Amino acid sequence: MNFDVARAQMLGQQIRAWEVLDDRVLRALEQTPRERFVPEEYRDLAFADTEIPLANGLTGHYKGLSCGASCAPPLIEWVQDGVLYTIQADAGTKRTERRRIVALANSAIRNGPR
Repeated sequence: MNFDVARAQMLGQQIRAWEVLDDRVLRALEQTPRERFVPEEYRDLAFADTEIPLANGLTGHYKGLSCGASCAPPLIEWVQDGVLYTIQADAGTKRTERRRIVALANSAIRNGPR
């Protein structure tokens, strides 16, 4: 994977699309080697921001372990009946646990709101 290309795509397709336009923030994201802050087997996911299928025909927005000035653990978000739900891994999670987070999301969707 070409990390320079992935970084440029992240800035253009994710960060600026979310209307983050502060030059200092953009410069920091451009200069931060995110791929160095994740385990080697997950480096290809350092810039990922993917949508995945969930239970009952819903889709979720999965964000793997992300690092910049600090690290944010993996999370998944989805909207069900107009409500935004989020499941986030423990702050101490060292690896992306996509399968576990997706299983929790599917369980929550199937069981409905409490």
